[in-house]
Amino acid sequence: MYRRRFLGLLCEAAVIAPLVFQIRTASASLDKVGVNSETLSAFLDVLIPKDETPSASELNIHKKIISHAYRIENYIVLLQQGLAWLDRQSVTYFMKPYAALSRREQERVTYLASTQDAPSIVQLFFGRLKNDALFIYYTQPESWKGMIESPPQPYGYPDFQEIG
Repeated sequence: MYRRRFLGLLCEAAVIAPLVFQIRTASASLDKVGVNSETLSAFLDVLIPKDETPSASELNIHKKIISHAYRIENYIVLLQQGLAWLDRQSVTYFMKPYAALSRREQERVTYLASTQDAPSIVQLFFGRLKNDALFIYYTQPESWKGMIESPPQPYGYPDFQEIG
């Protein structure tokens, strides 16, 4: 009986050990307010990937989101809970934290977050972060490449001026 119990515990330890290591590694990247900036950066890169314009992480949108969150009551808590949810789902489905997933796997977990029923913390996290990230991203002149040279105001729309 002892030998079977020992082998059973040994098998359980072999399955659980990689998960514990990955969770500890993920939590080691928490910043001073407990926001996992690696997960946040990876999540924002799924929302705003690199194309002819820079990705969200290349413009440090994750740092600007954290800075913005300081000024809004409970926003840091929302970030912490939403990012923890992303990591939990990632470990549940893929046995890796969100930042360590492939782009396709990250997109699957992000899709899960985007389809959560309202009202839920995850639905609030996804909607708020998406809106804030897009707003902050498009206030950066580097994100305008290929669209326009500058914002339309105060000069107006160039096409409209050519017609008139």
